[in-house]
Amino acid sequence: MSAVVFDILVDVTNLVPIPFKMFCMYVVYRHSPANMESLPLFILNVMMWELLASIDSTLFFVVCIFAFAPYRPAVGRMRSGAFAKSKVLSVPSIYK
Repeated sequence: MSAVVFDILVDVTNLVPIPFKMFCMYVVYRHSPANMESLPLFILNVMMWELLASIDSTLFFVVCIFAFAPYRPAVGRMRSGAFAKSKVLSVPSIYK
């Protein structure tokens, strides 16, 4: 799958549920019974943050370049220079 198709699919899957989420917020706000007291406000708070996160992920899609790379501390690759002799940046014994 090409990168363009993947970007379009990610945008579509993020944009499609936004009207549904807004409708659900309307239902919670207008049609909650009075005996629920402040519970609808808590539900609306959670729904609003989720809606903002969905919009944010649609507009600002972040690609983690090294998301699947294994963890290796960068200090282990410093073999020469001033930092290699430093005690602060020395490689822990578990990585040697």
